[in-house]
Amino acid sequence: MNKKQAAKPKIRIALYCVGTAFLAFVAFLAFQAVAQAKARASRVWCVSYLKNLSGACSLWSKDHSNEFCFNVSTNLGGTLEFCDRDSNGFDRNAFRHFIVMSNELALASLLVCPSDQNRRPAKEFADLRPENITYLIRSGTNVNETFPQEIVAICPIHHNALMTDGSVLQLSAAGILERTR
Repeated sequence: MNKKQAAKPKIRIALYCVGTAFLAFVAFLAFQAVAQAKARASRVWCVSYLKNLSGACSLWSKDHSNEFCFNVSTNLGGTLEFCDRDSNGFDRNAFRHFIVMSNELALASLLVCPSDQNRRPAKEFADLRPENITYLIRSGTNVNETFPQEIVAICPIHHNALMTDGSVLQLSAAGILERTR
């Protein structure tokens, strides 16, 4: 066997290795692109869910002297007496507020962010518990449509913040804390 014949298998192996590495790199890039697209889509769905929540809050308030349910007494159909705020104003009893707004929300599944792997939506509002909700609600007398830049709800996964005027902003965790003090 001469030198040219001995070199041919080595060249083929080298070309095969380079081709395989190139295909693996292209597959990696495609996988990243799909993962990024999926993450963007999930964030868009989250914003959509928060917009639905905004509509429900607004509709409910129109029927109750322009106040959100957590600012209206239970004697008048609200949830004021159930409010249990933490130091940042996020309510530990958010599920009770959502139950009161169930006619305006229509679907309990809208209360779980599409990216939340730890929570499962309730089948019906009658079954709603804290473990069936991703979104955190801020309650308090300054959380109403009179103060349009107050945060009324957030997604702890995407840091999307629903403002009382119905807009949704994406904030950092620090930005949310700054706005809730």
